[in-house]
Amino acid sequence: MQNPTVAHGQFTVEREYPVSPSRVFQAHANADEKIHWFAVPDHEFIESIESFSLDFRVGGMERLVANLARGGQMVLETRYWDIVDNERIVATYDVVIRGQRLSVSLWSVQLFEIETGTRLVTIEDGAFLDDLDAAEPRMKGVTCDYDNLGTYLAREAVGSTV
Repeated sequence: MQNPTVAHGQFTVEREYPVSPSRVFQAHANADEKIHWFAVPDHEFIESIESFSLDFRVGGMERLVANLARGGQMVLETRYWDIVDNERIVATYDVVIRGQRLSVSLWSVQLFEIETGTRLVTIEDGAFLDDLDAAEPRMKGVTCDYDNLGTYLAREAVGSTV
């Protein structure tokens, strides 16, 4: 490959959820919950999830292998560097599609208690490789994930007996 490039990009996504910070944190920390909102198959990008594992602790790893709607696989691997229960998560992750690394990112989530529930602020600093990805399309994916989290939390609240 001639003239490989690294393009840097940062973005922020904010959402409010009508549940406690501990509830939003739990949806990140529990594999059985996270699989219901994170990287949900949509038949436009992700066709199906082949495997998902989550070791949610400082030093722990998360791994997602997904089959893509246009063929091939995506592998996303995350390492958790800092976790403060119900307050913040700091991690790095990379994305490999069809055997080619697209990006390496530093990612953080902060949870703030507000009168109506929780304000979530997630910030990503990405190194996007060889013009294979960029901050804008990645932000669309992250926005979709956090919209899915809102739908998951609302659906769960309607179905809960608590």
